[in-house]
Amino acid sequence: MLRGPLLDRTALLLGALVLLLIAAPHLGRAPGLVPVALASVPLVLADVRGHRLPNAITLPLLAVGAALAPTEGTLLAVLATVLCLGLLHAAGGLGLGDVKLQAALAPPLAALGPEQVVVAPALAFATAGLWVLALRVRGRVALGPFLLAGFWLVL
Repeated sequence: MLRGPLLDRTALLLGALVLLLIAAPHLGRAPGLVPVALASVPLVLADVRGHRLPNAITLPLLAVGAALAPTEGTLLAVLATVLCLGLLHAAGGLGLGDVKLQAALAPPLAALGPEQVVVAPALAFATAGLWVLALRVRGRVALGPFLLAGFWLVL
């Protein structure tokens, strides 16, 4: 049975492999999917375990995604994401790590189409809301896994 670090390494490897296979048909338009595929499992593990999305992953992910995004709307997508989710953060309903993660997801989403920038977080919030209602969750919810699920669902 896999446990501890071996389980984490296996999850990282298999998760990245599966996500790269999902991303493969879209890599011509959105090469920024590769870093998201590699970062998704570590981000999910960090958020579920410690309610933290590390800057050491989210900020480089944003920089690389923006550099790889071939669209002119990339900057606008990132700014709109930061503005909208920043307002939710200011109201106390969202962690700053979630804002930074969604900003990092915006460039590859924008490369796929402007509607993806809106649909992915909408799916994330809807899925998180259903999760909270179905399980009657009280207290804080790690939103990072839902943001990443919304991202991968729009592909």
